[in-house]
Amino acid sequence: MMFGKHHTPLAFEMLTEAAVSRRLTREALEALQKYHTFPDRNAAEVQMEVLQVLQHDGYLKPKGNGFVFESQLLRAWWKNRYRFHFVPVLKRGKQ
Repeated sequence: MMFGKHHTPLAFEMLTEAAVSRRLTREALEALQKYHTFPDRNAAEVQMEVLQVLQHDGYLKPKGNGFVFESQLLRAWWKNRYRFHFVPVLKRGKQ
């Protein structure tokens, strides 16, 4: 609800990437930019805003070269709910 209709798909994909791949890496964030464009905004700026909200709300925290779920229980729930039709961004086109 916080993101609105334009940023919500990006937030969901970032969370699903973190759940399925166990970490939302900087490399994955960069790769996601080609799937989410914004007519009047830079995709990297939007990603940083989304990350700030996801960290503030307790979903993700920085770790190593990326971001991981704060709660392993929430990560497991998110993964089980959204993984079935999801391909991690760094594996797209390699199948």
